[in-house]
Amino acid sequence: MSQVTLFGSRASKRAEVEQTPRNRHGFRNFLITIFAILTFFEGFYFYLCYTNNGFVSRWRNIYVQTALSTLSHQWLATDLLPARVVGETINRIDEGRKQQIDLNSSWNIPTQDQQTTKPSAIDTIIEKTQSSEGETAQPDSDANLPYWVRKDREGAEAFFELFYEVDPVTMLDYLDANPDVMDNGWAGINIDKAGLDQDGTSITTTNGDQVLAINAVDGVLLIRVKGNSWQGILAIVKDPSRVGMRWSSGIGSYGQTVKTIAEANGAILGVSGSGFVDPNGTGNGGTLIGYAMCNGEAKGRHSLPGYKRIELRKDNRFYIVDAPSNTHDDTTDASEFTPALIVDGEVVISEYTDWNGNHPRTILGQCANGDIMMLDVEGRGANGSLGVSVYVCANLLHDYGCVQSMNLDGGSSSIMYYNGRSITVCSNQTLVDGRYLPNAWLYFPAGTELD
Repeated sequence: MSQVTLFGSRASKRAEVEQTPRNRHGFRNFLITIFAILTFFEGFYFYLCYTNNGFVSRWRNIYVQTALSTLSHQWLATDLLPARVVGETINRIDEGRKQQIDLNSSWNIPTQDQQTTKPSAIDTIIEKTQSSEGETAQPDSDANLPYWVRKDREGAEAFFELFYEVDPVTMLDYLDANPDVMDNGWAGINIDKAGLDQDGTSITTTNGDQVLAINAVDGVLLIRVKGNSWQGILAIVKDPSRVGMRWSSGIGSYGQTVKTIAEANGAILGVSGSGFVDPNGTGNGGTLIGYAMCNGEAKGRHSLPGYKRIELRKDNRFYIVDAPSNTHDDTTDASEFTPALIVDGEVVISEYTDWNGNHPRTILGQCANGDIMMLDVEGRGANGSLGVSVYVCANLLHDYGCVQSMNLDGGSSSIMYYNGRSITVCSNQTLVDGRYLPNAWLYFPAGTELD
C-alpha cells in the first residue's frame, strides 16, 4: 500500500514539473496578447487624434464641436481628447464667430437667387399628357387635361402658383385616389398627414421630398426632409404678415412649451425661439439669454460680437444683423442666436466651420418672394434621427429658394407644433411637447388680426 502511494506521489510531482512550463508559456502569451491589444488601441487613439486624413479629421471636428456645444457633455471632448486637439477646435469655433461679424442683410439679392421663372404647373401637366397620349393631345384644349384641372382650371392655376414647390403630377394622382380632398375646391384643400402616428402623403415636391400637409386656406406647406442619419420637417408659410414671436406668459419666472404658447395666442404653427439660462440642462425657460422682441415688446440685453439677430420688420421681411447693433425702429419681432446661414442669397457658413456638430436644429428663413421657412430637425436618437449640421441645413434651405436664414436655439429646445399637436419629437423623448421656453416663433391662421 505504501509503495503504491509513493509511486503515485512521484507521478504527481512529475506531472506538475511537466505542466509548469506550459502554464508559464500560457500566461506569458496572455500578457503578450493583452499588450498587443492595448498597443493597437493606443496607436488607433493617437491616429484618430492627430491624423490629417480628411475623412477622419472632419468627423473628429464634428465630434468635438458636438460635445462642446452641450452643457452637460463637454467632458466627452475635454476629458477624452488631448488639450491640443480640443484647443484647435475651439480656435476654429472662435474664428467662425469672427467671420459672422458684419454679415448683415441688405436684400440686395443677385438675380439668379430671385424666384426664377418656371413653366406653369398647367404647362407641365399638358406636357405630361402629351407625352402619354402622343400627338393626338391638343395643348390648348381643356378636354385633354386631367379631371381636377378641367373641372376648375383657374383654381388649379392659383393653387399651383401659391404652392409652386408641389409636384403637380403627384398632386393630381393623390386627388384621384382621395377625391374627398376636393370637397371645397382647390382653394379649400386641407391635407394634414403630419402627425407622429401618420406616414405623410404620396405627394412630393419638385425637389423630390415627401409632402406631409397642405393647407390652402392658411397657406401652409409641410415637407418631410431627411438624410442618411437624420430627419425633420420644413414648414413653408405663404403670408409673412402673419408671422410673429410671442412670450411665455411666465417670462422672467418660467417658460412654456411651444404648444402652450401657440395655443394661448391662437397660432396654427410654431417653433422654438430664443435661448435661455439652462444650468446642467435643468433651466425652466424663464430667464432669457440675449435680446428678443415679441410683438414690439423688447426684453434682455444684446449678445456678444459673433452672435446674430434676426429681425422681422414692418415690411414683412427678415433681416439678419449683428447682435450688438441697435434694433431697427421698424422691427416688430426679433431673436438672437448664431450663426447666420444665408445672407442675401449667399450661403455664408462652410462645412468646416463653427456649429457643424450633428444636433437637433431649429432654423428660420425667408425666400425672395416673401415665403417664410421654419425648419425643425430631430436629433440625439429621437425618431431615429441623429441630428445634422447647420451647413447641411443651409444648403437644404437654399435649394428651396431661401435667401435669408439664421440658426436658432436648438438641441432639446427644438420642436415643431402644428394644428393642435407637436409633430416632431424632442431629443428628450420623455417630454412630449418639448421643453419650457421663453418664447416661440408662430404663424397665425387666415383672418387673425395681429396687434
